[in-house]
Amino acid sequence: MSLQVYIHAPRYVARHIFAGHCFDCKRRTRFLAWSYEWYGAEVVCIRCGRHWSGGEWMTLPSYRYARRDSIADAKARWSRGNT
Repeated sequence: MSLQVYIHAPRYVARHIFAGHCFDCKRRTRFLAWSYEWYGAEVVCIRCGRHWSGGEWMTLPSYRYARRDSIADAKARWSRGNT
């Protein structure tokens, strides 16, 4: 029996920058967002690093500087222009 692994990584349909109120850091801030056709949007607060995917709060990794790394990853992903 052969095991086959399939990786599904869809490309985003649109990306947005918008301002709003973050429910985690409780401040008005900017968000980076990527919209996917079948999966909804992935949104990142660039002040606190919190992620939302499909409207659900995503947990942050439990290590020191996880928020800083999340913000840096989102900004790098935005500047690369890909998923």
